[in-house]
Amino acid sequence: MDESEAKNVISNILDEIQYECLSEINHFIGWGVEKKNKDYLSEINHFIGWGVERKNKDYAMHQIAYIQSILDEYEMTQAKVGSLLYLSCGNRPDIQFAVNACSRQNKSPTQVGWKCLKNILRYLNGTKDLCLLFKKSDLEIKIYVDADYATDVETRRSRTGLAVMINGCPILWDS
Repeated sequence: MDESEAKNVISNILDEIQYECLSEINHFIGWGVEKKNKDYLSEINHFIGWGVERKNKDYAMHQIAYIQSILDEYEMTQAKVGSLLYLSCGNRPDIQFAVNACSRQNKSPTQVGWKCLKNILRYLNGTKDLCLLFKKSDLEIKIYVDADYATDVETRRSRTGLAVMINGCPILWDS
């Protein structure tokens, strides 16, 4: 692919997605970003629902715009739960357990399920600017795991959870 074709592809992608330019970046989720000039790949920082900001020598990744779109656009539907599942897997480990519990009621929603969903949305509204902060420092990897035995009241199943941290920032989590 020559440079004019690459510019055309990038232009088409940028026409289809919403993004914000916050500050310059070089690499993002496997994509190399190189600043050529103001018209070509210049300061692309809000891509596929992710925002990236440079803070001193560190990078902060957030989904403020995506969270705001969840709060603004969707009715109280199963689609909202799906959006929250995407968010909890990508950027917000703090809501994963609650969203997973809420999603189990997606097939036949109840008043309790809707209250759970509203509580998650209220929490997100107050914490939407939380971000993952990738610090530039010596490599430090920590892995946290936890489990219990048959404490789920409804199913008597065990629960497990894990978090993998690099330099204090979660890069992998599951609940």
